[in-house]
Amino acid sequence: MIIKDKNSETITISLDEYNELKSLKEHCSELETQVKWLMEQLKINNKKTYGSKSEQSEYIYEQLSLLHNEAELYSDVEAKEEVKVASHTRKKKEATLDKLPENIKTVVVEHTLPEEEKVCPNCNEQLEVIGKEVKKTLKIKPAEVIIQEDVYYTYACKNCEKTVLRPQ
Repeated sequence: MIIKDKNSETITISLDEYNELKSLKEHCSELETQVKWLMEQLKINNKKTYGSKSEQSEYIYEQLSLLHNEAELYSDVEAKEEVKVASHTRKKKEATLDKLPENIKTVVVEHTLPEEEKVCPNCNEQLEVIGKEVKKTLKIKPAEVIIQEDVYYTYACKNCEKTVLRPQ
């Protein structure tokens, strides 16, 4: 087979080489088409992911125009007037017991373990108080408001150094 090069040079190749060259060119053009398609998909995906989120973008408008028939496209439809409603944000009220007035009566209820339970189950040594948790509860009775503080002591064995119990 005789092929002329771009530089007007004549090259002689066999029929097998020519068929292989032809198939490689076809494969190359298929790959170029596939690359173009993939690049378009990448652009669309990037626009969906990182682009503007407004429904008024050109891309969506073009896609929506394909859904309507020509009669609907060219008909004159009056647009409805937009009504703007004034909106505001309201601060959420925080319900905390840290901001209560100081003149409210406070009742402290201490929750301790009975003496027979203050023994380490591992080594039978006496448990000692290592800390406490305070839980404030607002109790409202008709015509009376009381803050109740529940104090829960945590016990541990000095010998084992394991935290054992906290009464419920």
